[in-house]
Formats: sequence, structure tokens, C-alpha cells
Amino acid sequence: MCPISIFNTLELKRFLMDFLGIDWTQFIDWILGIIGILVGLGAFWKIGWGKCCKITKCWLCATGAVIIVVLFVTSIVFLIDYMIENESELAHRLFDGKNSANLRVDIQPTPPLSVGQEMYLHFTNNSDRNGYLLAFNINSKGDLESFIPKTLNLPEMLRYLQIRAGQELVIPQPGVYEDPLYGLHTKEPTGQELLVVILVDELTSELVKVLLSAPKMKTSEVLQTLYDKFTKPQSESEPHSLQWSSVVIDYQTISVRK
Repeated sequence: MCPISIFNTLELKRFLMDFLGIDWTQFIDWILGIIGILVGLGAFWKIGWGKCCKITKCWLCATGAVIIVVLFVTSIVFLIDYMIENESELAHRLFDGKNSANLRVDIQPTPPLSVGQEMYLHFTNNSDRNGYLLAFNINSKGDLESFIPKTLNLPEMLRYLQIRAGQELVIPQPGVYEDPLYGLHTKEPTGQELLVVILVDELTSELVKVLLSAPKMKTSEVLQTLYDKFTKPQSESEPHSLQWSSVVIDYQTISVRK
């Protein structure tokens, strides 16, 4: 198991949620808030309301007030963060743990990756059926970028994105400069990033358009629209939904190594 970085709030929240099934971030925050309120009230009661405004006693009164304000604001911030689902959390909720095809994905070279460094995605299809690959990245600011496909030329993409049962595939193919996927490079900003890879039995132009519309849509809208395409019937004439599996990988991008 990889060590948990204290700067990765998503990892921290997931770890704390797994421990005894309690959201310890919220629990500890509210405990601190209650302690702060009790300390403040105790200071007011000990000193007395009338004496609190005297110069000789104001420092204790002010200390209690500051503690109350700081912990109250912190409680509100944590509560908002707890209630509002960010882009990475939404991607995890929609696509994590749904790998029925036992698809394996490796990022090469092994992260962390430096800004500007070329990266390769190594796929292994351990299922008994052929499929097509989709992959997109969510950076530390929540911006979504389609890694594959990168063009609306569907016939061309089908040739590069198909992975047969029991076989491996590396994208972009090292040394193949005519590969339309050539040149996957890490970009700013640095920080925690999220790679989502989807293996689907049928690659449609609608799926490609959804991913390539990311610059014009909110990340949450792209994620939800894409998920709906996979889980809901395609049309009245085709009541079945697509067969798909997905892999979610957290990794880190750092500043250029010197």
C-alpha cells in the first residue's frame, strides 16, 4: 500500500472513512468546535460579562472569542468540503471499482511524473472479449482532458484503440510518430491527478464527442454524461446498454526535476 500524503485530502478522507466506517474528518472537526465553544463560554463565565470589557481582563476574553471564531469557521469549511463532491470524488464514485473485465492499466514511467515528461499507458485486457479504450485525465484543478481519443476521426481511432482479449497494448506506441496519439506529456498544474480508463465493447461517435467536449463543459457534466451513456439504454430501438469496465488511478505530477 502506498503511503498516504497529508496533502492529498482525497486519500485522507477515503482512509478516514474506511477506519471503523466513520468520517473522522468531520467527527474530529465537530469535537474541536465543541471544545472551542466550551472554552469560550467558560472564559466568559469565569471572568464575568461585566469584567470582560476591562482592559486587564480583555486578553482572556479575546482569546476565547478568537478560538470560537476560528473553530466555527473551520467547521463550516470542513462541512462545505464534506457536502460538496469535487471532480475527483465524482469520478471515483462513478467509475471506481467497476472493473468486471479485470483490465490492468500501468502508467510508464512510474509516477510521480515531472511536468513535460512523456508518459505511456500500458493496458492489459484480461477479459475474454475484445474492446476499445477510452482514457481521460483530471488535473489538480479539476480540469478534464481526453487522453484517448484525441480526434473525431472515428475510423482512424478504431484502428489504434482496439485491444483484443488477453492482449496488451501501449499507447502511444513508442517510436511510432504517425500514431495520432503520439505525445502524451504531463502538464501544469502540479499536484494530485486522476486517470480514468474505460474499456467498452463498442466505441461510438457520441462517446468520443462527449470526451472531446470537455473544454466547453464542466468536468462534472462530462463525467455524468459519459456515465449515463454507459449505463442507460442507447435508444428505444436498442434497449441494451453498453458493456464496459473502468479503472481509476491516482498519481502525482511534480515540478521539473533538476
